[in-house]
Amino acid sequence: MHTTTTTTAAAATTTTTTTTTTTTLLLLLLLLLLLLQLLLLLLLLLLLLLLLLLLLLLLLLLLLLLLQLLLLLLLLLLLLLLLLLLHHHHHRSQ
Repeated sequence: MHTTTTTTAAAATTTTTTTTTTTTLLLLLLLLLLLLQLLLLLLLLLLLLLLLLLLLLLLLLLLLLLLQLLLLLLLLLLLLLLLLLLHHHHHRSQ
């Protein structure tokens, strides 16, 4: 009778230890998953930031392109004006 009680107590202790270990492992796993999720979130934020930067660069390039087009138009207009003046002057001298 006495031996059975000891065995049962030992088995109960083993079960408790196993349960504790399992709980600890589960907690560690959850913590790991949480960290992983945080890392993914940071990665996503970084990607978003990069996308925004790229978008800004694109806008800047577009702006520069527009500026260049405007300058080109201005130059063409000046050239046209110059040609007209020369033509006019040429006619007047004749």
